[in-house]
Amino acid sequence: VFVCVQPKTGTYLTADEKKVLVNEILKPKTFPSTKIQIVDSDFIFLKINSNVYCNSNKSTLTKTEIMSLVKQNILNFCANGQKFNTSLKYSQLVSSIDKSEKSIDNNITTIELFKIISPKININGTYTIDFCNQLSKEEYSIRTSGFYLQDSNVVYYIENDINENLVLYYIQDSEKIVVNEHQGTVDFVKGIVKINGLNIASLNTNEFTVYAKPASFDIFGKNNIIIAVETDDVVVEVQNQTDSEKTTPIYQ
Repeated sequence: VFVCVQPKTGTYLTADEKKVLVNEILKPKTFPSTKIQIVDSDFIFLKINSNVYCNSNKSTLTKTEIMSLVKQNILNFCANGQKFNTSLKYSQLVSSIDKSEKSIDNNITTIELFKIISPKININGTYTIDFCNQLSKEEYSIRTSGFYLQDSNVVYYIENDINENLVLYYIQDSEKIVVNEHQGTVDFVKGIVKINGLNIASLNTNEFTVYAKPASFDIFGKNNIIIAVETDDVVVEVQNQTDSEKTTPIYQ
C-alpha cells in the first residue's frame, strides 16, 4: 500500500517521521501482511505577479498598505487550495484580488510554475520534470536558475527554443553564447521537461529551479501533486489611476 501524506509544516516528512507514521499509526490499523510505503508529496510552486490598478480617491490607505492587503489575500486564496487533487482557478483568483480593497478597479496577474530539483553534483544526470499542466509553446517559456559546469567559472542556464528543444547557454558581454542546442526536450502538451546529460559542478543560488510558463493560468493538481505558493513568490505592484485613466486588463 502506498500512502502519500501532506505535512502540517515543511514539504516532506523525515525518515524518522515516516517510520513513526508506519509503525505506530498505520500498521496497527491494517492486516499484519500489509506492506506500507510512504510516498513524498510532489509540489508545483507558483510565482505570482500582480499589477493592481487603484483609484486613490476611493481609499485612505497608502500604496504599501494596499500592496500588503493584496499579497496576503493572494496567499490566503492559494492556501485554501493547497491540498491533493485541487486546482487554482484563475478567474476566481483575479476576482479575489479585486475584492481585496474598495479602491481596486482591476488587476493584471500572471502565473509561472516552478519546481525545485535536487541536482546530482559532479554526476552526468538526466532530469525529468513533470509540471502536470500544458505549457506555453512560446520561446523561452522554460528556464532554469544558474549553475556551474566542471572546469568552468561562468554561470550556465537552460531555456527552450521554438522547436521543443532545451538549449544550454551562458551570458558573455550581455550576449547569449549557446553551448548545446540539444540539452533536452519539452513536451508542451503533457507538461514534461526532460534535461539530458547535465553534469552540474555547483549552483550559483541555493537551489536548482526549473521554471515554466503554463499554457493557461488555470492550474491543476492530481494524485500526489500539491499546488503551493510561498510568501516570497508573490509580487504585487500598485498603480494609481483616475476614472479617466482606467485600464482594461487582458486576461489569459
